[in-house]
Amino acid sequence: MKWDCRCKPVGGMLGVPCLAIRVSPEQAISAIRPGSSIVFPPGCGETQTLIEALVKDSERLEGTRLFSGLLLTGYKFLQPPCRGKFKYYTWHVTRRVRDLVAGGAAEFLPARTSQVPKILQRLGVDVAFIHVSPPDSGGYCSLGVSASYSLPAARQAKTVVAEVNERMPRTLGECFIHLSEIDYLAEVSRPLVAYHSPDPGAVSGKICSYVAELIPDGAVVQIGFGSIPEAFTSFLKDSGLRVSVCGMGVDAVVDLAGAGMLAPFPGKGACSVISGELMGTEKLFDFARDNPVLEMHPASFAVNPATMGKFKNFISINSAVQVDLWGQANSEAVGDLQISGVGGCFDFIEGALMSPGGKTILAVPSTNGLNGQSTIVPRLPPGTPVTAPRHSVQYVVTEYGVADLTASSLNERAEALIAIAHPEWRDRLWNEYAGLSKTI
Repeated sequence: MKWDCRCKPVGGMLGVPCLAIRVSPEQAISAIRPGSSIVFPPGCGETQTLIEALVKDSERLEGTRLFSGLLLTGYKFLQPPCRGKFKYYTWHVTRRVRDLVAGGAAEFLPARTSQVPKILQRLGVDVAFIHVSPPDSGGYCSLGVSASYSLPAARQAKTVVAEVNERMPRTLGECFIHLSEIDYLAEVSRPLVAYHSPDPGAVSGKICSYVAELIPDGAVVQIGFGSIPEAFTSFLKDSGLRVSVCGMGVDAVVDLAGAGMLAPFPGKGACSVISGELMGTEKLFDFARDNPVLEMHPASFAVNPATMGKFKNFISINSAVQVDLWGQANSEAVGDLQISGVGGCFDFIEGALMSPGGKTILAVPSTNGLNGQSTIVPRLPPGTPVTAPRHSVQYVVTEYGVADLTASSLNERAEALIAIAHPEWRDRLWNEYAGLSKTI
């Protein structure tokens, strides 16, 4: 890669060199003081090379605090010989880190995606790692596949360390940082961490056939990642519906674009997809490169209920671990085990409630793949986090149908939800609900 650091700084004077220093990853890490707080980008934007250098310097950096959302690699900074050296905090627990959180080796921060930048500001960010494309002729680097909290963190941090990767796609939108805003630049050339979507399966396909019946043509649809959202985008491709998309950008969005199923947002030119994070493979990364159809933005815009509430027919589609007979949902824990996070679930639900013609949809299999139990339960067990309160849930969809909870009483909600539970669980749910209703 050949480019010159000596560019005009943002808001600066012509001819003033930028402060960014080209260094090796190891030199960049050596500039960090022990006890600092460091923020990593999540998902496919993970700064693999900088984290590897951090691990090598773990003895010196003992006591350093690390913060991130979900990571797709093996959390090397929590494994031997680093175990116990760093204090790690996350607002999205993955399978690889669940036991560490449960055992106290890592800390969970319950946080809505839209609030993460404010939480980081409150905690104080000493160092922000960012993963960027090479700069353009004006000295601007794109944050590529990860902008949700990475860009706000860089703007807050005392020190910004950039992993500059020629494999990072230059995406468009509000996702650029100037060389003058970066302190240390470490050049790399390596593939991004890829996210491979799970096989949707027949159950997810059936659920999505019901979900599609709730979507009007021209709607703005929030799509996440996982088997049900992936199945939904595949189903949309054959539905004849044209939609705009926000939320997580996934590989299936590329298929929607190829099928001509994407509709531009009003007043945003060619833009049909607004995202803060891209979670996919080279298929998605190649699509995103300099493509005006897709815009990347910080969470303050891309996951802001006020933003979504301005769109007509904004539809939030989320999943859950459990939904009780009142309609309140747990999307993040099994018993005392934290298995995920709040994410953007409630942000998008709130946006849909603000939207003219908006709808909130929880799409869930009738039984839980983790333990085979019914996802429709009489009551959430004591201590279970309520990710979506009952007053915010309008539609619950399983492979057995749709429960419309809008303007329904508690008894009507219970009847509608039991009707879409797995047949083997319905009698038990009725019996348990009969006992509970006597105490209401």
